[in-house]
Amino acid sequence: MGGLWGGGLAGRAAWRAGRVVLLIAVAGVAAVAGCGVQHPHAGVRPSASLQGSGGWKPVGYAGIKVDIPASWPVVNLGTDRTACFSYNGPALYLGWDADVPSCPASPARSPAGIVELAQLSATSYAAARPMGAPVTVHGQAGYPVKGPKILAFPGLDLLVLLEASDQATDRHILDSLRQAGPIPTPSPAPALTPVSAMGLARAGAGWALTGQGLFATGTDGRRWANITPPGVRPGRVSGVFFLDARHGWAAAGVRPGPQHPPSEVIYRTADGGARWQATQLPLPTQRYYDTGFVDWASADLAFTGPLHGWIELPRATNTSHSEAVLYRTADGGRSWAQARAPVAGPITFTTATHGWTSGGAGPNQRLYATGDGGQSWQQQTWAGEPASPHTGPAIFGPQHQILAIETPNVAQTGGTLTFYTPTGTDPAWRPAVGLPSRLTADAVAVVRSSDWVVIADPYLFTTTDAGRHWTRVLTTPRIDGAELAMADAQHGWILQPAACDSFNCGDQLLTTTDGGRTWTPLNPGAR
Repeated sequence: MGGLWGGGLAGRAAWRAGRVVLLIAVAGVAAVAGCGVQHPHAGVRPSASLQGSGGWKPVGYAGIKVDIPASWPVVNLGTDRTACFSYNGPALYLGWDADVPSCPASPARSPAGIVELAQLSATSYAAARPMGAPVTVHGQAGYPVKGPKILAFPGLDLLVLLEASDQATDRHILDSLRQAGPIPTPSPAPALTPVSAMGLARAGAGWALTGQGLFATGTDGRRWANITPPGVRPGRVSGVFFLDARHGWAAAGVRPGPQHPPSEVIYRTADGGARWQATQLPLPTQRYYDTGFVDWASADLAFTGPLHGWIELPRATNTSHSEAVLYRTADGGRSWAQARAPVAGPITFTTATHGWTSGGAGPNQRLYATGDGGQSWQQQTWAGEPASPHTGPAIFGPQHQILAIETPNVAQTGGTLTFYTPTGTDPAWRPAVGLPSRLTADAVAVVRSSDWVVIADPYLFTTTDAGRHWTRVLTTPRIDGAELAMADAQHGWILQPAACDSFNCGDQLLTTTDGGRTWTPLNPGAR
């Protein structure tokens, strides 16, 4: 991010899956629903190793009861906000699993899989057609909806996924399912508009880019104004940056044609988006999808004032390269001159001449600095930087002369987040303090030189004295978004992955007014 109110669209794809579940983990590794396990066979004794010596115990949830081995622990995801999924031993999981992470990997693995029960109306199988003969349990008919291992019980509003290798235990659990009370009527979640990028200018004032256009608010989302540049289709907006509530820039990519190369149209406004002026920036001549073609659909914009700014567009290369083109302006975007980008990555400038970028191929992530506005760059090192990292570090910033770097552990189940300050020598950054946690940091915001905010699911960490003391809180709801903007220590926005049953449902926008303890959804474009 080039500033408090800046944002680009590159590299923001990740799959998430969420649902209301009664999840029974019968040891083993995580499995994908519907993958290659046969139906359990009736008449086979349950495995003694899973049943244990204490027999079976009933567990109730959402009007359903199920019997599980008495030795199994029960984890309620609705009440235990520190819960994580572990497939290293049998357990019963109850509740909403959206955004619940996997537990750190254990060296001891167990050899089975999972059985899962989900609220049917909350899944993508709610309207699926039966694909085979029904299975009847206590008078309730279950129908295969995607292969023989995914059963829908409409009368119980229940979806059953059979993924355990111990077929007798599977069968016993399945046969024990029965209605024990009223089935809760599902409450439809409010429809929220997916947001692809956002930024904050001050507390309550910001912008959000959606599939319907570019929207701005000065009331923390209570009212929104459509400020999309005229004639621009929403899907063509490739990047947005607002320096403050009035001065902003938006880029829109233009596809190449037989007679013209691709280009980027850069719009500028000085009145908060009420009026826009445009400048067309031609890009290098190329054929569509040539090796190294400039991706006109992904732009990163940064401005340090109304006049000096930069736009970076990545080149499409293989995973062994990281390349981009960089342009700069000294007249607010009326004209542009080509500069040089050392890698494809986020750009940050603090003055008309001084800036940083970071990126690289694979694990070789590096930090670069410029002192001449992007004409030349020098690699900067930090104390303790590994020469040949086993996995790439996550580089946050610098912001307010504070650099944060997370080094993942070998298993990539967590990491070490360290904050650095500049040295003026080599290495250019020295460690100042570390986050008192080994959880993976999803997002870092340096509000001021001493006020920092870190999202590390399931916690939010804050400090007001440059890391000497930290406050750790559980957020409501649970937050693990990777794009965080804080206007001050109390007010911020975050893009949070939406919970759904498909691979990528987009991000939803949430706001906080209490330093990140609680978050409220926003719906850009809603009237």
